[in-house]
Amino acid sequence: MKADDTVLASRYSRALYQAAASAGMGEKVQADAASVLPLFVEHRGVFEHPLISASDKLQLLGDLLRGRVEPILLDWLNLLILKKRIRLLPLMVEQLARIADHESGTVRALVRTAGRLSAGFIARIQESLDRFSGKKAVLEIRESRELISGISVRMGDWVMDASARAYLAQLKLDFLKTKNN
Repeated sequence: MKADDTVLASRYSRALYQAAASAGMGEKVQADAASVLPLFVEHRGVFEHPLISASDKLQLLGDLLRGRVEPILLDWLNLLILKKRIRLLPLMVEQLARIADHESGTVRALVRTAGRLSAGFIARIQESLDRFSGKKAVLEIRESRELISGISVRMGDWVMDASARAYLAQLKLDFLKTKNN
């Protein structure tokens, strides 16, 4: 994706969210947009094909989504087809999620561990990240055996890596520095 694509995705997403939020449906529309993504991926070849007419694409979209999503979202998707921006939908849905998180005062955190975490430990991580960020942290927990042991947390641009892998990498750098001195 080009930088222009990111700017366009951000503008279209912001416009949709503002319109939906003014009608009290910001989070609902964001959730609906996320649910549309698998259908888009399934029919991507049709929606992006230059030889298929916009009216056929609009018909397919209506058949797939009418009654399943808010009308404001369907109108927005129709606009994306007419403006030939539908290829940016995955990026727009991602931007829409960020906007919704920001507006609702939440932040997403990816927590990677070498093994399973107990419910109590997850709750302590949740409390710590809530306090640290000043927002409600939504955790995505993944097991990553390559960490060897420990935990790694990414929240926005902030990263805390307390894994054995990171420790060993730092130890290697320290040894190399000592060797070169």
